[in-house]
Amino acid sequence: MFRRLSSAFKVMETNHRLKKYFIYDKVQKIWEKEVDSSICDNTQIVNLNNNVITIKTTAPSWKTELGFQKSELLLIINKHLDSQQQIKDIKFI
Repeated sequence: MFRRLSSAFKVMETNHRLKKYFIYDKVQKIWEKEVDSSICDNTQIVNLNNNVITIKTTAPSWKTELGFQKSELLLIINKHLDSQQQIKDIKFI
């Protein structure tokens, strides 16, 4: 009757509707761990839709700066994700 929590999570990860939330959580953890602390302090991941991350910045200057670093940030995130979970793009707002 009862299942282990880990097996329940594995079943939930395969659910198409919930998969997005597991990827969002992974990306959030990668962002906090791998990206520079000054960038983390001035950004917030607000959405993940169709493998595109939307990140809110504290100031327009951060939006511009991170726009120049977009390809590098994508590499940092994608190297920690499975091939099926790869992020296609980052939008800064």
